[in-house]
Amino acid sequence: IRQGLERVDWPARLEVLTAANGSRVLLDAAHNPEGARALREYLARWHPERPALVVGIMRDKDADAILCELLPVTSSVIATAASTPRAMPATELASRVRVLDPERMVTACTDPVMALDAAVATSTTVCVAGSIFLAGAVRDMLR
Repeated sequence: IRQGLERVDWPARLEVLTAANGSRVLLDAAHNPEGARALREYLARWHPERPALVVGIMRDKDADAILCELLPVTSSVIATAASTPRAMPATELASRVRVLDPERMVTACTDPVMALDAAVATSTTVCVAGSIFLAGAVRDMLR
């Protein structure tokens, strides 16, 4: 059991990677309210700097519940969309963020790679969450 816990590799679940400019990128799929709540608790405890959030959510998920968990523990938001027809358009997701938190700085960026580039350009810690598809695309790019 001990060896298993020491060697576990669970991609895109609290996985920390490094961007080319040295920024830390925390990947966590957090594609449902429960996963987003677990990520919120982790960020609140271990990342008081409130990382920038790159978020993409599928149309059939409870986007408002996911966002309500993540917004209090993150700073600026870049809404994006994974390359799948199930993805909520970045502009629609950004609009939801604005409704939930009118004071929040949020931008929409349709391309996940460009969204990550924009986030790491302004933040030393970035959290990518909301979709397994998004986490996978970002993970592939960073690895």
